[in-house]
Amino acid sequence: MKLALIAVKLSLITLPLVLSELLVPHYSQFEKSCFICAYEIIYAYLGSIITGNYSQVDEIWSVSPMLYAWALRQSGTRGLLVFGLVFAWGFRLTLNFCRRGGFQGEEDYRWAVLRKKIPNPVLWQLFNIGFICIIQNILIMAFTLPVHYVPPGDCEQLDLVFGGVTLFFLGFETLADQQQWNFQTKKYELINKKVEMEPYYSRGFCTSGLFKYSRHPNFFAEQLIWWSLYLFTRGLNVSIVGPAALSLLFHFSTDFTEEITLSKYPQYKVYQQRTSRLIPWFCSQKPSFNP
Repeated sequence: MKLALIAVKLSLITLPLVLSELLVPHYSQFEKSCFICAYEIIYAYLGSIITGNYSQVDEIWSVSPMLYAWALRQSGTRGLLVFGLVFAWGFRLTLNFCRRGGFQGEEDYRWAVLRKKIPNPVLWQLFNIGFICIIQNILIMAFTLPVHYVPPGDCEQLDLVFGGVTLFFLGFETLADQQQWNFQTKKYELINKKVEMEPYYSRGFCTSGLFKYSRHPNFFAEQLIWWSLYLFTRGLNVSIVGPAALSLLFHFSTDFTEEITLSKYPQYKVYQQRTSRLIPWFCSQKPSFNP
């Protein structure tokens, strides 16, 4: 049943790529991308109204960049390399999202907190259609836009360097997500068994591995993946707006995430004082966590 639900949702999310090829084959690459974006906005809004779950864009987030990358791809092995990197990013993130309960009706905990901050139902629906559905989907298209500005042609040595940098941060993010998954899985296993937890788990958040050097190593890597892909464009162009806007979103999203975490776990304040927020760096040994 779960696999069937995931398959249906993935089919609906990827449908606009097929429709753009069948219904509007004469559209330019950018016009096809706008068609995909419009579809995803409608999909996200209708899904949120029908289900009451406002994580519809979370389901789109890892999938639609692969659609945009295909629609915007350039000719030659350089274009193929960039598309392959976006596909690798999207495939991995989709798998990670699935194992965390994605595509199965679970809502990101932050939307529930935000709904309490916007109790007026009219204002919430305006926020839903304005920010959650429209702005976020436009942002997804925007940070994928560098694919369109990659010069056509075959790969050169510099492209292999950019590809290696992108793969490094992709591996970095994968490791961070796995370490977070291992910690949370073990923590909830101990909670469900109702056994006494050692301080490492009882404080509630991961502080080992990459999380010893950065409070959000996955956020750090995610942003640099898209900045690395921008390097393939070979210069300053309008597509820089995409990764820049993504970094801006992560800045405010991280503020909000940490506000929630601090309200749940008092010792997170100590972690903030000891550990770099984003860029991995040597952690301080003071102040100490309470036992």
